[in-house]
Amino acid sequence: MFKVIALLKRKAGLSMEDFIDYYETHHAPLMARLQQPEMIGYRRNFVQLDGGIFSDGEHPWFDVITEFYFLDRAAYESCMARNAAPELTRLRVEDAEKCLDQSKIHFFFVEESATKFE
Repeated sequence: MFKVIALLKRKAGLSMEDFIDYYETHHAPLMARLQQPEMIGYRRNFVQLDGGIFSDGEHPWFDVITEFYFLDRAAYESCMARNAAPELTRLRVEDAEKCLDQSKIHFFFVEESATKFE
């Protein structure tokens, strides 16, 4: 499996509640539609402000940790090549501008490791 993580910040002036609502009802369905059939998993992890322990006492700079799963790197690259089409790029960017701070989008590949419990 090939995994991509995105750390994303909500647009200034957007409450966390409104951000989650827009992301889940508009942005996530659009992204899922545009990235299939190659994308085989898609998770959003929204940072909760209450009860969290932050190392420097401040809220982290991001509001959501998004995970994209692909069968392998070739599937990911195929998806990215298809999504580079101008019309698909326009759809993604226009929608993202409604909820995300475009200056704070960080994507990276990760190698996932898990501990199995018996």
